[in-house]
Amino acid sequence: TDLGNIHYLWWLLEVCMNTAIKGIVVSLFVAFAVVLLSSANWIMAALATLTIGSVMSSVIASVLLVGYDIDAGACVLIIMVIGMAIDY
Repeated sequence: TDLGNIHYLWWLLEVCMNTAIKGIVVSLFVAFAVVLLSSANWIMAALATLTIGSVMSSVIASVLLVGYDIDAGACVLIIMVIGMAIDY
């Protein structure tokens, strides 16, 4: 095996995980702002944000409990969960 490729794949996985985490945080803030602006009710915005965060965390936890490893494909799926949780 080529050690350069292993280091590159490790770096790619780290970048994917950081991007997924940043995407989750940004999407929660944007969802809170959108619900707050559209409803003018901070309680509803907080509850909606909590619901979206719960959906994302339960899906990610389910994936980990099933036994999947966090690899590049899982990072892509985590980023897709963000979009599905917001759209739903």
